[in-house]
Amino acid sequence: MSSIRHLGGRIVRFIHRTGFYRRIAKHFIKDVLIRKASDADLQAVHHWLNPHGDHSQAVQHRPYLDQWVALQRKRVVGFVQLVEQPPEHYPYTGFWLFSLMVKLTRRRAGIGEALSQAVIDRASQKGAACLRLVVYEDNLPAVRLYHKLGFKQVRLPDLSDQLDQEAAQTLRRRIILEKQLNP
Repeated sequence: MSSIRHLGGRIVRFIHRTGFYRRIAKHFIKDVLIRKASDADLQAVHHWLNPHGDHSQAVQHRPYLDQWVALQRKRVVGFVQLVEQPPEHYPYTGFWLFSLMVKLTRRRAGIGEALSQAVIDRASQKGAACLRLVVYEDNLPAVRLYHKLGFKQVRLPDLSDQLDQEAAQTLRRRIILEKQLNP
């Protein structure tokens, strides 16, 4: 069963790379709603990410956390977070875009871009000077999306050192991207 799912995933990813799919998918983005996540939305996200897990702790309300969902026909198809990290969370201080996810069958239709823009707009409203994120450098669709939205690769000494150590252990490198917001 898992080999069939694996093959199906490869087929879907192949189809997503075609220009025809992108033209059709962008047409259907019109019926996608981006909104702040409700408790029911957060339960749905938790179930999506942990289908067999305990869902009793899925909803978390924290003053430094804003969460959005993308809904299509009242079903969650995407999720993102804006996290405002205090100085004691150094080197992850300031405003960060975290956890951008779009369901596989809905990717390449502009949903990730719309969710990211919601985070950019909210960070700007909160007076953030910049917005940062960490992404695997080999995740080319995500890196291209973030560059399209104006993010540039930066090196933050202490965090970059941590990411270098992580890459040495995992053989997979994450990079820091930053977008300047308010002057």
